[in-house]
Amino acid sequence: MGISNDPYTIDTETIFAATGLYFPNVRFSAIGDVHSNHSRKILSFLKDTKFTPFVAGNPYISGVFCTPEISQYLPAHIEALVCPDPNWAFFMLLDALAARRHFPKSVIDISAVTKGAHIAERGVVLERNAKLEAFVNIHSGVRIGEGSIIRAGAVLGLDTFQHQRTSKGLVSPRHDGNLLVSSNVEIGANAMISRGFSYRNTIIGPSAKIDAGVYIGHGAQIGSRAIICAGSRVMGHVSIGDDAFIGPGATISSRIHVGERARISIGSVVTRNVDSDEVVTGNFAIPHEDFIRLLKASTRKIENGS
Repeated sequence: MGISNDPYTIDTETIFAATGLYFPNVRFSAIGDVHSNHSRKILSFLKDTKFTPFVAGNPYISGVFCTPEISQYLPAHIEALVCPDPNWAFFMLLDALAARRHFPKSVIDISAVTKGAHIAERGVVLERNAKLEAFVNIHSGVRIGEGSIIRAGAVLGLDTFQHQRTSKGLVSPRHDGNLLVSSNVEIGANAMISRGFSYRNTIIGPSAKIDAGVYIGHGAQIGSRAIICAGSRVMGHVSIGDDAFIGPGATISSRIHVGERARISIGSVVTRNVDSDEVVTGNFAIPHEDFIRLLKASTRKIENGS
């Protein structure tokens, strides 16, 4: 109740209304990027042949927007929707589908909301014993679980920085997903958390603790009891496992997987997957013991004047 993920049928008429491009007798159940697996007939896009293997190996994708040149490299079972700018066509369609979403009236207990907080009139659910402090801003498409507390100034459910360069200029598609905050979560002051995008919801797992000034991008999914310290940045479609620890000021790049109980040291920049129980440090982050060994070796060279 209160938020929605409206089902879509993507057919000839839908695509034409969004883009002005006409592809007869096409029908898909969803759209998504080349890594998507949320439906059995996904329409995606290809703007570079280097991503062709991802499409060919993804059984969930049955069609792609692509250029005439790229269409020659597609497997026979992938339907090619040939157009001049696949990037533009895909994101215009995604934006049009997001605009069709219908949010029911918000469901909240006003006694749990401190004066000065702002809650969208539609598409918000505030469950039992959840609390919002002053100047919290909750956009449509957000559910806040039982016993969770949102500290002063936090903004939840943003359409975040998603801009695509195309042959027709910048396209800034609206977000089509939700932000699901589980039970007993704490979200710190002035944290900013996006709602989902391209059919992947943003999820904050039970009893996770998000510190002040943290940014979490669209489609990021945070495990149970994870701790994300002040000033950290978690980019889009990141997955963080249960009981992981993200140190102050760390940055985790898009689509990275951080395993259970992993630890990211203060200020680290993470650009590769981190295994369960692994500790990484540095910019770019490497296993902590390797970082310390290299640091000591560099220090010795400096001390020796070499």
